[in-house]
Amino acid sequence: MIDWQKGGMEAALKLAKEQSKPLFVYWGAVWCPPCNLLKATAFKDPTFVEATRGFVSVYLDGDTDEAQSWGEKLKASGYPTLLVLGPDGAEAARLQTGLSPAELAAALTRAREALAPIEDRVRRLLDAPAGASADVWRSVSEYAWDQRPAAEGDAVFRADVFEKLDTTAPPELKVEKSRFFLIAMGLRADPPSGKPASFGLVSRTGFAERYRQILSDPDLLATNLRAFAYQGNPVAAWLHAEDAAARAALLEAIEGGLTAFRASPKRTPLERLISWHPAVSAGHAKPEELTAEVKRALHTARDEQTHSFLLNAGAGLLFKAKLWDEAERLLMDHMKSSKWPYYVMSSLSELYLQKDDRPRALAWAEKAYRAAEGPATRLQWGTDYLSLLVKADPKSPERLVAETRKFLESSLSTSDAFHGRSLKRLEKLSQTLTGWAKEQQAQPLLQALAREFRDRCPPEGPCVAYFDAFGR
Repeated sequence: MIDWQKGGMEAALKLAKEQSKPLFVYWGAVWCPPCNLLKATAFKDPTFVEATRGFVSVYLDGDTDEAQSWGEKLKASGYPTLLVLGPDGAEAARLQTGLSPAELAAALTRAREALAPIEDRVRRLLDAPAGASADVWRSVSEYAWDQRPAAEGDAVFRADVFEKLDTTAPPELKVEKSRFFLIAMGLRADPPSGKPASFGLVSRTGFAERYRQILSDPDLLATNLRAFAYQGNPVAAWLHAEDAAARAALLEAIEGGLTAFRASPKRTPLERLISWHPAVSAGHAKPEELTAEVKRALHTARDEQTHSFLLNAGAGLLFKAKLWDEAERLLMDHMKSSKWPYYVMSSLSELYLQKDDRPRALAWAEKAYRAAEGPATRLQWGTDYLSLLVKADPKSPERLVAETRKFLESSLSTSDAFHGRSLKRLEKLSQTLTGWAKEQQAQPLLQALAREFRDRCPPEGPCVAYFDAFGR
């Protein structure tokens, strides 16, 4: 088992400095399906556990004291986040949670041996690629770039940077080169700004050839499964923006490649589920085959944590395919046996919302909120419930204000409510309620509520700023 440091983050930082050790930080939640998969796989894997011995290891559960504050400081917003920090607390790496236990162990070891910030490693590769070791190339390729906090003027997280990394990396590093290229294509097609890059036809033709080259290599396709499964549609749309036939042919090639990938008996249940996404997106998945695949995956689960993850992944596919009855049966069948039934309840709420059945969506959202455990978790489910109440019953201001008051009474009992993920949830709720109040001429009710709770805030801090803006 991993030797998690007791006493919280401050104690871990102190110990790391005293012992000149880096920190391995896991930030997650007990109900989070990807977190549960990590706990069932990597965190029980002897090779990965052994790799953690060179670190001060810290488990920051999102519902514990100051976890949201630390999530904010560490720029961790999504569960799970795996971080490597130097003894001084500076970030050295973010690990991709989709890697296998063996890959994660190797990535953790590489991070310990080269604690330079990721920005420094990228610049080193750009400035002197010939002098860089294979491990430096690998450490940059396996960094969790999808979790990198958005920053204006980011000199590293740019498509042209990854294109250069692809072209300058040694030819024998086929996996790393393919990762760099596909990151670049994702940034071109679906950038943080929301505006796809404008490129000439000749350049995009060259990109398309490189994309197909990676797709046609079974080993590289397997390595980059998620990139093809989840980003294939936007990338194909960008590469062939003016040529519908070429776009359709590329999407067909992606779907065909993943169908062939799925046919191999060595694929894991999770890999098989992921490989269905392009076919589902295109409307080509046969309902009976997809439903059977989901049931087969769940049948393989040998523990509650793996089951939780596969249930979420399978239900997501059925949602995407609009197989509402099958998804409803699946969720209802597994809700009573789940250790985290409120998570399943929230999925049922989303299902009915997708079906435009708002009364039932609201009922399940409320059940999920009432059943949720832990301060940050209850806050998250509470904001979901109130946001849905605005949609489902906008003409009942007294009810909405009363429910919001109860929610705030509960949420303000924790000092961590106005930090990290929790603050983002509260801010989103404030925007929703403010928009509703303007439409329903209910600003006086909401502003009176804001004044009531603002008076309870400490003299300084985010609580005051939050209620100053609430309802205005």
